[in-house]
Amino acid sequence: MARTDKALAHTNKTRLESRAYQADLRAFARTKILYPDRHIDSDFRVGAEVTCDRIQLGKIMPDSHKVIAVVDDDPEMRSAMATLLSAYGYGAETFDSAETFLTCASTSKATCLVVDIQLGDISGVELAHQLVADGFTYPIIFMTGLDDEVIRNQAAAAGGVAFLRKPFPAQTLFDAIKKASG
Repeated sequence: MARTDKALAHTNKTRLESRAYQADLRAFARTKILYPDRHIDSDFRVGAEVTCDRIQLGKIMPDSHKVIAVVDDDPEMRSAMATLLSAYGYGAETFDSAETFLTCASTSKATCLVVDIQLGDISGVELAHQLVADGFTYPIIFMTGLDDEVIRNQAAAAGGVAFLRKPFPAQTLFDAIKKASG
């Protein structure tokens, strides 16, 4: 899945280059839609945003289907992650901030969270602490563009099951999701 690996690396590219990655992702998604044996339904929408009404990407599957919530303030990253997750048969919910996820946490179908550390007003680590304080227990995979030991330690202390440094290969993400799923 070289294209999806490239998409995750877009955060280090200029806005123009990022648009090129998005075009590649959309072409990739259209190709997958044309071949239903690849586990993507024709209702697939690249980059759909989730509010509390929730739009799930990918093929509708039984209740045992895993839904992954992605919390990132970068719209291209959310779109790339949703595309990648859907391509591998996962449902995806995307949220543009920690505040948005906190508002929707009680109705989320997510079995695992993939959370950016640098989110704005509330960081990914603070989101993890707030979820615990509110009584929610989600396995959390943290991701960041910074490789800082202090941040890594804070993420581990907040209960993170994995710490991914952007850009990261798709397989690393899926290994972390498997670890989070137990």
